[in-house]
Order: sequence, then structure tokens, then C-alpha cells
Amino acid sequence: MSFKYLFTSGFAITALTLAGCSSDVESVEEARRDLHDAEVEGQQEIVAAREAGESQVHETRRVGTENIMDEKRDVEEALRNGADADDVASERRDVREAKGELKEAVHDAKKDKADEVSEAKRDAREEVAEAKKNLQETQREAVENLREKVGDCEKAVREAKVDVAEAEQAVATAQAKLSDAGKEEQEDAREELSGAEDVLKAEKEDLTKAQASLKNAKAELDRVERGVK
Repeated sequence: MSFKYLFTSGFAITALTLAGCSSDVESVEEARRDLHDAEVEGQQEIVAAREAGESQVHETRRVGTENIMDEKRDVEEALRNGADADDVASERRDVREAKGELKEAVHDAKKDKADEVSEAKRDAREEVAEAKKNLQETQREAVENLREKVGDCEKAVREAKVDVAEAEQAVATAQAKLSDAGKEEQEDAREELSGAEDVLKAEKEDLTKAQASLKNAKAELDRVERGVK
């Protein structure tokens, strides 16, 4: 087995190990966080719309009530000043009109509040629906990617096992050569055995890495399929 093949095989195993599947898990986690944020922000917007509407109703009622009180004071002043009946009646009409205006203004403010709350709820539903759709799509893509990655890792393990078996056979052959070697051939035979043992050690390390990558890939696929906890 050549050094070039050994390097290429080891590089492939290392690439699988380093590439991992974490980016897919992170994508699903991020999409889930986006969904949670959309739900929280939607509720906050609804509460804000309701509070703003309540504040506007309160302010409308306060201003209208003050206007009514001003009109009532005008009536009282007219009575104190001995105004004629027509003037007093006019001032009292102003009071009634102010009450009517207050009632209408409060009605409009409540309607505006209801409209704003409804719009906030509609926007929240749309944002949450979009976030849910994005999570489902992200999870689907992540599962596809991770299943492919698991397949690649399984292939790498199978190939690494073959490489180990071949390296073990090479060591056994080198050992046999050393046993049969004459005095002049022993140095070369020992070097060949040493090289074969180095290759076997490297192949076993690659197999260990490949098995670890496969274990990690399966674990991350399971996390994504379960929704990432």
C-alpha cells in the first residue's frame, strides 16, 4: 500500500470528521429559535396594540369629559349672570352635544383599538406560519443532508475495514518474509515489516475516526428527526 494511497484515504476520513453534520443541526436549531421568537414577538405586538388602544380610549374619554365639564361650567356661569332662557338653553345644548361627541369619539377609539388588535393578531399568525414553514423546510433539508452523510460515513467505515484487513495481511506477509530471510536479507525484511506495521497503525486510526464520524452523524440525524432538543 503506497504512502500516496494512505494519505488520500486518511484525508478523506479526516474530511468527514471535520465536516461533520453540525451545520445542519445548527440550521434546525436556528429555525426553531426563529419560530419561538416569532411567537413571542407576535404576542408582544398584540399586547402592545391592546395597550395602545386602551390608552387612546382613556385619553379620548378624558378629553371629552373635560370638554363636558367646561360646557357645564358655561351653563352655571350663564345662570349666575342671569342670562335669558335662550342663552341658558343654548349652553345646555352645548353640554348635550359634548356628551354626544364623547360617546361617538369613545366608540371610534374602541373600534380603532379592535382593528389594531385584529391586525396585530393577523400579522402574528402570518409571521408564525412563515416561521413554521421555514422550520419544516429546514428540517426536511437537514434530514436529507444527514442521511446522505450517514451513508458516506458508512461507506468510509466499510472501506477503512478493508484497508485494515489488507494492512494486516501485509504485516503477516512481512513477518513471514522476515522468518524465512537469510542473514543478508534480514535488514530489508525488518524494514519492510516496520513499514507494514506503520501502515496498519495508520489504517486502524482511520477506522477509529470513521467509526466516530458515523456515530456522530447518526446521533445528529436522530436529533434532527426528533426536532432537535
